[in-house]
Amino acid sequence: MSKTDSQILVETYRRPLPNPKPPQNTIFNRLKAKDRTAVTECLATYGSILWAFAKEHSATFGAAEILTEQIFLDIWKYAECHHCTDATVSERTQIGQIAVRRLVRNKYEIGHIL
Repeated sequence: MSKTDSQILVETYRRPLPNPKPPQNTIFNRLKAKDRTAVTECLATYGSILWAFAKEHSATFGAAEILTEQIFLDIWKYAECHHCTDATVSERTQIGQIAVRRLVRNKYEIGHIL
């Protein structure tokens, strides 16, 4: 008796997923290892998108600069304090979450968005 497509699909999803090896060369891991090229790569890769995010959520140019600096400092602090080996979340997603958390922190600590 041949299996239907739905039976094959169910069997496929019931199989345990292989445990992927976490990427070792993420910016977080490289920052933690004090790799100087990681800072340059982080700024080159995420600088423009984080700057656009900061400008969108800031009242002035200066406030956007401060917010961008704070986000990058948070990225480096995150890299030092956490084991950045979660292969289920992409590096870009983690950096986006760090940026949003900084924005929320500023909103509640200062009472407004810079």
